[in-house]
Amino acid sequence: MLVHLSPEVRKALLQCAPDYLSFSFEDREAQRAAWALSGNDAIRRHPLRHALGKTPEEISAIDNGDLDLSGNESHRLNAYTQQVEGVGEDFFSWNEYLPYNQTALSFRTIADYDRELHDWQERVRADEEINGDAQVYRDTMGGEWVRYLKQGELRYGAMWSRNGFILGALERIGLDLLMELVPFEYIEGPSHGVPAGEGLVTLDFRLRAQGLEALYRALSKAIFDIKQERREELLAEHFDGKKVAVWVIEDKDWFSDAEPNYTHIVFSSSAAMSQVRTKSLLADCAAIAGDVAELRAAFDKEVAQFTSGVRAAYSELRKLHTRGSVVGSAF
Repeated sequence: MLVHLSPEVRKALLQCAPDYLSFSFEDREAQRAAWALSGNDAIRRHPLRHALGKTPEEISAIDNGDLDLSGNESHRLNAYTQQVEGVGEDFFSWNEYLPYNQTALSFRTIADYDRELHDWQERVRADEEINGDAQVYRDTMGGEWVRYLKQGELRYGAMWSRNGFILGALERIGLDLLMELVPFEYIEGPSHGVPAGEGLVTLDFRLRAQGLEALYRALSKAIFDIKQERREELLAEHFDGKKVAVWVIEDKDWFSDAEPNYTHIVFSSSAAMSQVRTKSLLADCAAIAGDVAELRAAFDKEVAQFTSGVRAAYSELRKLHTRGSVVGSAF
């Protein structure tokens, strides 16, 4: 794996962590997984100084949050950092908070991570005595952030179950439709920012929707109900583990507000997640690659049905609002 290091990273390791280069392959990988959690400021600052040309004063300002890197500089730094923090043949790392005492090497497959994340969330719910029944594990991975290298280039990614990918899109589309149909904004109220003790401040935001606040609330609830109903239907339809496929798609191929170097990795089921190892991410995804056209068709169908349902609900609610038939708490 040392052969894959860029000259900038190799120099940083030689100067800031020389013992690392004498470690065994397994120990180097364990060290990188640990650095992904704890960081290594000396290694990070080295390319800032010697590759990006930042002065010590500028580096201090960057560390303190008083100076921002440009988008290109930030991407370059992240690419260097990924070689110091990623595991496996693709230098993979989770860009998420991991359960206590876990690293990227704690999870052999994506399914292992998804199951542990679910179980951890349930333990937190129980420990904090959060109301509600225990949730059964289902395929609902919802955009877990990752980073990895593809042919030496840094890629940012989000991992989804098929259901999570569709439902995440419906969430965004629902908000866009709400803004289109009932334009709104939240403005600061008179109590916003008032100290509330123990270092806290009051958050006071007021809805403003050009006199259509009741309609806004009614449509917002309708959108939520439509999405939740479809969520349960999707989960019932697809949690059978029979289809095993992974779709690796570029953000720009699906969304108009695409991010550069951003990829969505979509799993058909938990069975598909179990066949993709964190240490051989791209090769395992390629081995069970699904037909992107199939996912696109299903995605477009869901979006069309959801959009139609929301517009129909708006039409009915608008009629009621115009007649004044439903007011107050009903909205």
